[in-house]
Amino acid sequence: MKRLLYCIALVTLPLAPFVYHNYSGYVLYCSTTQPHPAWCEKNMLPSIYSRVQDKYWNVGFLRYWTISNIPNFLLAIPVLLNVYAFCGFYLCHLPWIVPRLFSQCQSEVDDDRLQTYSLFLQPTILPHVVHGLALTLILTCNAHVQIALRVLPSLPMMHWAAAWLLIERPKWGKAWIVWSVVWCALSCVLWAVFLPPA
Repeated sequence: MKRLLYCIALVTLPLAPFVYHNYSGYVLYCSTTQPHPAWCEKNMLPSIYSRVQDKYWNVGFLRYWTISNIPNFLLAIPVLLNVYAFCGFYLCHLPWIVPRLFSQCQSEVDDDRLQTYSLFLQPTILPHVVHGLALTLILTCNAHVQIALRVLPSLPMMHWAAAWLLIERPKWGKAWIVWSVVWCALSCVLWAVFLPPA
């Protein structure tokens, strides 16, 4: 119970400012303004943040999938593919990973059997894989896709995926290194002049 309360506190702390911001917007626009803006009635939990994203940024399911945004998808595709490939690799081995996740002691696993599997199949990274896959799906389908170039490199899983490429798929790993160096230089120029993905 103590651990559960600790987890709830850790989740509440970063969510509190977001909830307060939305509550303040709701009070300001939905309880004092007449007639109420449409977004006040639209959802069960009205969110001013969602309203701004919808109206000013045109964020929504597959809204960014237009011909004019193909260059942005091309910029983001190496990062997206790296995450999808690693998550696919990891999740395909779930039948082997899950029993190890619940075993009391890692030494219970036979050493010979362990050597036949990848170093990147550790049960402890399952939460990172699930989080990375969910975030990547959201960035691909519901957001401006080039944001993936800023958000995904902040995930530890992204770096594990790059290491996985280098160790287990050397040809793709070298391509990833080349792309990373080129992208690092190119992004400095693009961000300096406020072009996508800025």
